[in-house]
Amino acid sequence: MPSPQQEQPTDGPSEPIQTPHAEDDGLEAAETEAGDDPERAPLLGAAAARILHHKPTPIELRLAIIAFCCLCAASIGFGLFAGESSKLRNSLPPHSPPPKIITTTIYLSPTNSPSPPQKPSEICTSGPCVDAAGELRRTTQWSVDPCKDFAMFSGSGVRPPASEMISAKIDSTVEYVLSGPRSADATMSKIQAFRTMCERKGSRPPYSEYSVLLDELSEAWKRTTRSKADRVGAVLAYLHAAALPALFQMTVTSKQLVLAPHVVSLEGLEEAFRTIYPAKHVSERLQAVQNLAASLARLAADPGPSKLVTLDELQALSCSALPSPCWIYWKDFYSALDPHMPTGLLDVHGIHYFAHLARVIAEQADIGLESYFHWVIIISARRQDCQGETILEFGPTLLKKLFLRSEEQQSEMQSYLSSARFLVEFMLDQAPHSDLPRVIEGPPAELDQTAELAAIQEDNWVLTLHRLALIKTRRALSEGTLRWNVLNSKPILMGDRLYLPFNVLQSPLLYPSSAELPKSLLFGSFGYMLYEEMWRLKTNGTGRPEGGERCGASLEASFSGWKRYRAAHRHQSRTRLVGLPLPFGRPDPLFFLAFGRLGIPCLPIHSLHDFSHTFGCPSPPPDASLSSLTPAPWLRP
Repeated sequence: MPSPQQEQPTDGPSEPIQTPHAEDDGLEAAETEAGDDPERAPLLGAAAARILHHKPTPIELRLAIIAFCCLCAASIGFGLFAGESSKLRNSLPPHSPPPKIITTTIYLSPTNSPSPPQKPSEICTSGPCVDAAGELRRTTQWSVDPCKDFAMFSGSGVRPPASEMISAKIDSTVEYVLSGPRSADATMSKIQAFRTMCERKGSRPPYSEYSVLLDELSEAWKRTTRSKADRVGAVLAYLHAAALPALFQMTVTSKQLVLAPHVVSLEGLEEAFRTIYPAKHVSERLQAVQNLAASLARLAADPGPSKLVTLDELQALSCSALPSPCWIYWKDFYSALDPHMPTGLLDVHGIHYFAHLARVIAEQADIGLESYFHWVIIISARRQDCQGETILEFGPTLLKKLFLRSEEQQSEMQSYLSSARFLVEFMLDQAPHSDLPRVIEGPPAELDQTAELAAIQEDNWVLTLHRLALIKTRRALSEGTLRWNVLNSKPILMGDRLYLPFNVLQSPLLYPSSAELPKSLLFGSFGYMLYEEMWRLKTNGTGRPEGGERCGASLEASFSGWKRYRAAHRHQSRTRLVGLPLPFGRPDPLFFLAFGRLGIPCLPIHSLHDFSHTFGCPSPPPDASLSSLTPAPWLRP
């Protein structure tokens, strides 16, 4: 007797009987059906068959209806929007500007609390402003009360001065390149050879390196066939030109650049002469050098003022106290420098010194003059700091090769220079008779140093320095090119010229030129440094350039300049930095925040009335002495 599952109806359409494996049987049937049709086989798999045979649940049907209704509503809304837009476009007159879309920007302070500006146009969001704000957010301790501890608030009390940090970064880059493998660039390879030659044999070159140069100079001394006076004058001119950087030093006084003679040290004289000269001549040469050095030292003690004279006037001045013939000829001196150089007015530094120089020379024997200038060349070739010497000699080339390789980098440096010129020009407009500099010069990035590089001889340090000294002297006298460290970390103020090295043209010592950048940042950073440099110049470099009691006076002078700018440019002086807490993003607090970024501790800052007023600090006691903080009259613009 067959089981119920085996019974089959005998009439009518048959329906499948569901079994536990009925679903699998259906899949197998679908796969069989697909297998019968080779074109459908790749398209219809097990998952697809399952979906086709699946009966939707009530929930799925409701969701499908809702999705269909949403699609219909979106289509109707889009149609209405398109129709209204068409009507609006048809109603506008021809060639009218399209409607503007207004958006709202929310500014967040460092504490993540919203600070919506009342006047968004006064918020600077340009690139320089964002960079400046980012640096201030990173270094400022907002939780510290500036009235109680401004050094901790600004971070100036917990980090080195910004100038030292920038200088260390630049020096490390130069050190890495100079001490690395030999460069494929011919120019850099020459500079690396100069540095290697400096370090190879210690601070004092072996005296054997002097033999070639001294023999060359002695031969020139003996070779001339002219009169004794002409011979001494011509050879003295050549030796004097070669040793000029060692014979004279630059000293800075108020409003003047003075090139004053100085006393040449005689330390190591006997040791050198006993090595270089025959024993029978050593005693005579030692005595002659000591006598001439003593005479020149007496003249250097009172060199006299500077004076502009013609070449003939200088010649008459040098020989007026001597019977003819004269023992020194300045035409020979300048001819030895450059035979084709036209000679105009000469700026003689130390007129008394040059008036008596010919008399002192006339009193010396030939061997005394020769020995003295040999000694000057010996001490001028001693090594000091090899990296510092390399940077001083080839700073413009290193700057061009390492830091100003692209047009973007050069443009950025010019932007910083523009900011400095803007600040100084405004101060001069306000006080045209002040001691502020009239000319600002940046590093000579395009200076051609081909001649200096060609003078490098890798096997002889003395010959190399001799050639470089002669080139520098020629340029200083014929081209008026000042030899200065273009990679220095502090501005150099000489007379009415301000030289800005590359290290100064960096943030936060300066800020790039920008119409939107709050100008108080410039007054608080570069303005302060400018007044400090003027004070150092006034005191001939005897005072401390940073910190101490002096910083308060320079800050007060610079803030006075900012207040004058603020009064003259009321609209521009309201610009605030984006992203800073409302009280500190305003221009006046930014002045002191910019000073704090310099990393210079300044204790008297809490005694300044402008500081207390800016940050809402308690006023200083009425009896507090501010005499030490008041700028001298020459400092006031």
